Amino acid sequence: LYVIDYPSDWSLLVPGSHVVGFSPPGSQKNYAQWGVLVKDFAVGALQDFIKEMGSGFPDTRIEKRENIFINGKSAWDVVVTNTENPEFYHEQILIEHFNKIYIITNGGIPDDRFQRFWMSMKFLKPLYAPNGEKIQPERNDTQDSPSNK
Repeated sequence: LYVIDYPSDWSLLVPGSHVVGFSPPGSQKNYAQWGVLVKDFAVGALQDFIKEMGSGFPDTRIEKRENIFINGKSAWDVVVTNTENPEFYHEQILIEHFNKIYIITNGGIPDDRFQRFWMSMKFLKPLYAPNGEKIQPERNDTQDSPSNK
């Protein structure tokens, strides 16, 4: 589970259980410019998702990767451009978390607000472990200890 802030005048789209889209005002119905996709983790999957970016331009594809941190969580900021179509600018943030890969995408359209969008992502504490067992909340008894009064 996660929370993410998006522009207040944009619409939220939920086309599936593992995809959330964000649509600017005046967009066509069911069009999402930005999105968050949740995929199952598998060895090599992260590299496969990155290879798919700009795959329509195999001979002119240019990739830039940067290791970043979002609210203390390690992630990759990947930007793919190409020399054939200078307007193309595909940026994705990829984060591994709890056996999932979260992909935050700009939909191939540059927007100055996109960085604020992905930097706002925060993961919530899960209620259940991957094996289905309920996770007990952590107790913080230090507030009631005599040394804190």
